[in-house]
Amino acid sequence: MADLLVQREIAEILPSLMKYPPLKTKDWAGLTPGDGLYVQRESQLLMRGTVDDMVPDGSIFWIWIDAGGGRIALHEDDEVRVWLAEEPAGSRIKRRFNCAAVTL
Repeated sequence: MADLLVQREIAEILPSLMKYPPLKTKDWAGLTPGDGLYVQRESQLLMRGTVDDMVPDGSIFWIWIDAGGGRIALHEDDEVRVWLAEEPAGSRIKRRFNCAAVTL
């Protein structure tokens, strides 16, 4: 049963991860509070969350992890990969990623 749940969650996540490449740290400045993200730190599991706040240059931002996972800070020097979780409708990063769809 647990394996089926994990497979379903992966199937739901993959389209978002395949649509956009991982963000480069220089692109973090274009994030906006409220943007949904997937985050993977080093060898940890993939997490989904929402941007809460950030420093003006984008070098550090905070996200609330879904399902009560708490709030974490991500720094540009962390070993982390970040993907947009959905179409960035109101985000400053929207224009840059409208043309960055990954085709496989």
